[in-house]
Amino acid sequence: APIEPVAPSVPAKSSSSAAPASADTPPLTPAAAAPAATDGATAFPLTEAALAAQARWMTQVDDNTWFLQLHTNTDAPPEQLEAQIARARDALPDADIRAYSASLGNATRTGVVTGTYPTQQDALSALQALPADYRARGAYIRQARRLR
Repeated sequence: APIEPVAPSVPAKSSSSAAPASADTPPLTPAAAAPAATDGATAFPLTEAALAAQARWMTQVDDNTWFLQLHTNTDAPPEQLEAQIARARDALPDADIRAYSASLGNATRTGVVTGTYPTQQDALSALQALPADYRARGAYIRQARRLR
């Protein structure tokens, strides 16, 4: 599935450990999720940059390249993805933090990812070097082919 920056249009049903959206928060439409500011800024600048970085990364790696999945979400609000990216950047300041968004049936799957590893063993070693809280929350390794 192509990787596109997509905002969910339904309330959050996240598999992540982050706090859910407020019950009085209306569902976000793509237009409402990331309105363009008059000064050229976006509502979710970390997400925009991380989605663009992942799109570039996917053009530069082959299907057998491995990476680490730090967060996985289904129909998460854009604020949640932005916060996950910020936490990942803080926890892993030297890492290339990226994000993807993909259609999954009638849902939108988003994830926060990092790393570029030529072998499964390299990715497993990097996984073991992650902060303990990422390992405890289920960070795992994947291949680029799984996002195509």
